[in-house]
Amino acid sequence: MNDPLFWVAILSPFFFFAITIAFGLAKQKAMNIPYRFTQYFPYELFLGKTSYQWENRMSEGLVLLSSFAAPLYLSFHLPPILSSSRPFLYFLFGLMGVEAILFYVLTWISLAKERLHLLLFFLEVLLLSLLHSAFFFFYFSKYQRNILDDSTPLLYAAILSVVFFLLSFVPLLNPKLKDYAKLESHTLPDGSEELRRPKIFPLAASEWWEILFGLLGFLTDGILMAWLAITLNQ
Repeated sequence: MNDPLFWVAILSPFFFFAITIAFGLAKQKAMNIPYRFTQYFPYELFLGKTSYQWENRMSEGLVLLSSFAAPLYLSFHLPPILSSSRPFLYFLFGLMGVEAILFYVLTWISLAKERLHLLLFFLEVLLLSLLHSAFFFFYFSKYQRNILDDSTPLLYAAILSVVFFLLSFVPLLNPKLKDYAKLESHTLPDGSEELRRPKIFPLAASEWWEILFGLLGFLTDGILMAWLAITLNQ
């Protein structure tokens, strides 16, 4: 993991993601919109007063493109001992790419297209869960085969994949998710009533939750796979 190119590949999505968030929050602040991650949807971060913010979209597009860098890097640095696992690893890398594309598409579809938005959200959750399950299978199978002198780290990696799998399902266990569009009534000083989003808007908060653990999983699995490849090549 001393190769600078590896760190560029694994960290570039986070760099562009940070820029995207910073641009989005700055634009929302300029429009006097109190954007909160627990109340607002990811797609709303990219909305201007009348249309999408294209400069912010460009930085988000770089997040998507850079997310393919780590899988491509790892594809060209697999040790010979993992040759038999190449098809499965390519399947894993393909899942990572599809997951990144789903994240990107979801930020384009507003809740006005309710069915499509919900379909993309549930596909995202299921695909992320499948990805963590696949990584668990890979790590645990290599642990059972004792491909390292000390394969204990692979067991820890498998356990971590289970943790990420369970965390990716947490939003679906929230009973309030079925009321994702329910607003709260607030009484104004003049006695009138106003409908507002609750402090935690279930579906919006769930989408940011999935993005968070999707990114953490990407970083963790990227580093673990690189460590495994380097260790086996020694």
